[in-house]
Amino acid sequence: MSLNVSVWAPGPDGNEQSVDLGPGGGLLGFESYRGHLWGTRVMKDLGLHLLPSLGREYGFVVREDGLDELQHEARTIHDAAEQIEAATRIPAERVQFYAQNLLQAVAMARETRGSVHVA
Repeated sequence: MSLNVSVWAPGPDGNEQSVDLGPGGGLLGFESYRGHLWGTRVMKDLGLHLLPSLGREYGFVVREDGLDELQHEARTIHDAAEQIEAATRIPAERVQFYAQNLLQAVAMARETRGSVHVA
């Protein structure tokens, strides 16, 4: 299994529908990354709250009022990728790829007035 990010937005019939994030756009790592990446001490030391919760919870949903926080966390991760690599041994390029996927999901959720689901 793997961790994923997805965006759900209101469809024409009023029901939520999945928004296509493109090839690889929904990836956030292997299931083991809950503890080996997202739930690590370095993430908490960076002042993050949402993403470290993946170390102890199945996932979370971010609606419009929380998109700024998720965007801030994704940017922080992107900028601290080398520090994260030093602490986790997960390559900085991979960490930045996941951060980009999160940033893309936030942008798509804003555009579609949808929500971001991480699980």
